[in-house]
Formats: sequence, structure tokens, C-alpha cells
Amino acid sequence: MITSTHRRKAVVALAKSQAAPDGTIPDAAIARLAGDARVARRTIRRWIAEADAVAAQPDAERPAIACTRQRGWVPTERHLAVVAGSFNVAEAHRDLKATDPTIPSYPTFRRALLAVDGGIGAAITRRGGAPALINKRMYLTVTVARRNQRWAMDSQEIPVRVLAPRETEPRKYWQTTAIDEATRMVMATVITKDRPNSADVAACIATGIRGGNAPDGTFVGGVPDQIVWDNAREFLADQITEMALALAFTGTAVTPWAPYEKGKIEAWHKTIQSEFYGKLPGNSHGPRSFANREMWRPEHGNYLTGDLMTVHALLWCERYNVQRPHGSLMGRTPLEQWKSDPSPLRLVAPEALYDAMLVEGRRKVGKAGIRFRNVDYVCAAVNHLVGRTVEIRYMPHDDLHVEVFLDGEHQGTAFAAGRLTPEQRADVMATRRDQYVQARQLLTEAGRLRQVRYEDAIVNGDADLTPLSAHPAVDRRTADPGALIALDGEADPAEDDVAPADHGAVLHDDALDLAGDAALLLSLSDDDGDDLGVAGGAA
Repeated sequence: MITSTHRRKAVVALAKSQAAPDGTIPDAAIARLAGDARVARRTIRRWIAEADAVAAQPDAERPAIACTRQRGWVPTERHLAVVAGSFNVAEAHRDLKATDPTIPSYPTFRRALLAVDGGIGAAITRRGGAPALINKRMYLTVTVARRNQRWAMDSQEIPVRVLAPRETEPRKYWQTTAIDEATRMVMATVITKDRPNSADVAACIATGIRGGNAPDGTFVGGVPDQIVWDNAREFLADQITEMALALAFTGTAVTPWAPYEKGKIEAWHKTIQSEFYGKLPGNSHGPRSFANREMWRPEHGNYLTGDLMTVHALLWCERYNVQRPHGSLMGRTPLEQWKSDPSPLRLVAPEALYDAMLVEGRRKVGKAGIRFRNVDYVCAAVNHLVGRTVEIRYMPHDDLHVEVFLDGEHQGTAFAAGRLTPEQRADVMATRRDQYVQARQLLTEAGRLRQVRYEDAIVNGDADLTPLSAHPAVDRRTADPGALIALDGEADPAEDDVAPADHGAVLHDDALDLAGDAALLLSLSDDDGDDLGVAGGAA
């Protein structure tokens, strides 16, 4: 018996080619075709009748959905829609049988549904929907040829209950991660207490682009050509779109209900959940008892803190990049794969990422620096801002440095005081020394102007003292020594007649200047015991 669909269509086409002018097919032709096909004559006539019935159906009733069943009853789109809207297949069969007498028996009806496209059949039965359709489809592998060609980003709720600072009830944190699909390198990951917003996503992208050095000194970072993410609102925000335009990369949202389009980040989520989060106390996806209770749920006071879990998660990501072999990389680690790729990296200036950094708000610059998260941050550029309120911006999980802004203008990069390099300490000390020299020169010039004003009042007999601004200013660093002596009144013979009381007043002013210098020197003493003022004066 013929079962080939193509041979069956060929037999029907040959039979219709021998039809009479009135459309009837002679019995002799039917008999000859039945003998060649080795089937009964009634089978040939049934094939012809089924082909005519399909051709006579309206377009809306034709089976537009792929179906492996080519003989007997074939469901149409209307029949499948009824199945999808029914509680089960048996209910759909009863509804259709009540209104359409051509509906076959229930066994035949089920066999016909099983012959329909597997993905569509799974979606319309048992209320499978899109998840069932995804599991019944083929996938095409996306090949990424070089590093930074394509990143994948996604957010997940960490399946571990932890205690957040200043909170008494355990909660779950969120994690936003970007990985390079060519090397599987974790470019950046950000852990937040609440569901991430667009600012957290922008900071995660900026962290990956800014990059950093691996333990062996290899730089990892740069601007990607494309980043794929899902349709969550934090990825589709205007801030992320503007960032993509400014840094010249393409942001692509995958098809809804199509996580396989960013399967590498989805697989990474499963990896960190099974290898790290699944082993922590408080894991909500851990083993359960016979009564379906969580076996790893600790007592109320024995939960991990959110900060401790964050530190261990970041360490795990570092080990993943450096130490963990990857099957799709032929046993190499992501760092080894990154180092083996000679593709050039596209870098950006640090100021291009300022807008993407997290904003902490306004902080006052104190004598010890800028206090932020229990750490003092200092730098030479903000030494002149002590006592003023500035705005700081920072990268997530980075306690080494912050960016300082005043009225929207970038002032400098402040570093943690306890981790300053010798060069950074020298810059701060040099700035303080220059500040001292400038202040001393200004105070010295102020004393000279007062002295000149008093002398003019005594010599000329003016009742009202002239303003200090009426006397010319002198730069003692470049002025002629003779001119300075003349201005100070030390070489003018006419001043020998000045009353001793007046000289005493002048000497009193000099004593005040020296006392002021001494106070300034004490105020400039270094915290470590290095008296910068004394060193500068001695020089």
C-alpha cells in the first residue's frame, strides 16, 4: 500500500489529467492507476474525493498548519482554536461533534491532533502556551567570532534569603550580569537589594566597559558592538538608549518568551545557582523534606548578611573567569580564551562614563576627606574644597575610588585614604605645601600694605587712612630687592625721625605676622607627624 505523500499526489494528478470534458474520470483510467499503484479502485476514488474536498474549502477552513496526516480527517485552524479554548481535548471533541457531524470519532480526533505540528500541538493542549512551544522548537546556534562582538545581559532574583542592613526580616537580593558570549567572560555583575532599575543597568554596563586587570595583569574591558537583553523595563529605559547612542553600541531586545536568544547568560544563571547559591544557607531552591518544607531554612538569627553574600558572589565570579574550565571553550577558562583572542579593544575616556555612574548625593568635604560608606576618600584635586559640599559618583562594588563633582563640574578622582600609593600621597602633600606658600605670601603682602598705609598717614598727616587697594601690590617673588627695601621703609633716611612709638607699632605688626605664620605652620602639620610648614620654611 502506498504511504508516500508525493506518490499519492502524483496518482491524483494523473487521474485528473485523464478526466473527460465533463470532469468525470473513466473507470478504465481508475483501474489502470489502481493496478500501477497496487491499491483498490475505491482507494483511488477516495484520494480524488479528499483532494477535491480540500480544494473546495474556503481559505479560512483549509489546514494552514503543518500536519503529517495526509489521509482521512485533517483539523483546520477553527478546530484547533476550539481545542485551545477548551479545558481538555475530550471537551473540545464534544463541542465540535455537537455542531459539525463530519467530526470523526474521539480516537481518530486525537490521532489527527497528534499529527499536527508538535510545537503548536503542545501550545494548545494542556494549557501549555508559549513555554510548551519553546520546548518543541528547533534552535539555531549563534556563533560569535571575537571578543566584545556581543554581550548578553540579564537580571535574576538570587534564590537565597539574606538579612539586609538595618532590616530584621530576610529578603532576596537581585543580580544583574553582563557576559561576553565569545569568551564567556563575566564582564560585570551588580548585586542590588531591590529589583534593578535603569541606573543599576547603566552602572553595570559602564563597569564592564571601564574594565580592569585580571590577577595576571591582563586588561579585560572595552566597548562591545552589541548587547542583547530581554524586554524588562530597566533595559528598555531612555537612559540605556541614550547610553547606547553615546558609546556607539547596539542594544537589542530579544523576542518575548524566547530566552534561548540569549541562552548563554541563561545558562550562566543556572551555573551560579547550582555551583554557588545552591550551597548557601537560606537557599529557596534547595532540598525539601517529605512535607515539602525547606530543609536549609536556617533559624531567624542565622541568615547570611547581604554584604557577606555579595562579597562571596563577587569572589566566585572572579574564580569563574580565571580558574573554571568551560566545555564550550574546549576546556579553557574564560580568561585564557580572552587572552588568545587578538581582536583589538575599543576603549573610551573615563569622562564618557561619568553619566552612567551611580550618584550618592551630596557629601561634605572634611579634614579627613570625603566620608562615604565608612571610608575616607582623598585626592589633591579636592584639597581646596574642605568645608564645601560636593556630589560623588561611584561604580557598584568599587571601594577604591569615587568621582567628585561640584556644581556639575568634575573636580577629580578621590581614592580611599588607606590605600593611597606613594605617588598619590606625594601629590596631596605637594598641594598642601603650595597652599601654604600661597597663603603665606598673601599674608605677607597684607602686612606690607598695612605698614605702607600707616606710614602714609603719619608722614602726610592724613586723618583718614587710605584704602589698602589704593597702594600698588608687589610680587615679592619677582620684585627687585632694592624696591622691596624701599617699600618696606628700611633704606629711607627720612624715616629716622619717625617716633619710636611708631616703630614699635610696626614691630608689633611684624610680630603678629610671625605669630600668624606659626599658627599656619601648626595647622598644616601632616597627620603622620611630617610638619610640611617647617620643611617649607627651612627650605
